[in-house]
Amino acid sequence: MSRTLLIHVEELDKIWIREAAKLKIDTLALHPHGGRAAITYLEDLLERLEQPSYRALIDEVFDAGMKISYQFHAGEWLLPRSLYAEHPDWFRMNAEGQREERLNFCVTNPEALAYVANRARILAGKLYRSEPRFYFWLDDVKNGSCQCPNCRKYSAADLQLMAVNAMLGEIRK
Repeated sequence: MSRTLLIHVEELDKIWIREAAKLKIDTLALHPHGGRAAITYLEDLLERLEQPSYRALIDEVFDAGMKISYQFHAGEWLLPRSLYAEHPDWFRMNAEGQREERLNFCVTNPEALAYVANRARILAGKLYRSEPRFYFWLDDVKNGSCQCPNCRKYSAADLQLMAVNAMLGEIRK
């Protein structure tokens, strides 16, 4: 049985590592804060992962006999909102039938899904010493799924699963 402790990225320090090891935790999961500022917190994590001092902390996790897992809401990183002007059809349709750049994307749009899957592969490559299980979630908000005629046939969970399967296929390449 796996024993995972989820902590926020900025909380990782020698104390957490020591205490988790005492509790026989086998995986420390790093989770940037979510919500509307999830992209900011994810970018902060990616910056930290480039810093030798933060990498040294992750190395200490391994030296203590544990692994690192990453778990976060990555929707906006996977499909940057700056692409909306060029590809509005890649973005979600709201309940009123309007495309909007905020929240998630149109999972049933094959080009959008391929773009997201490719970005997931890039993102996975940035996760220093990650165990093979990591979690890229879409935006976690009520009524945040695409409501286009193709997507609205599916639940939010179905759309998440479709996105994850596409990401996994690209990451495995």
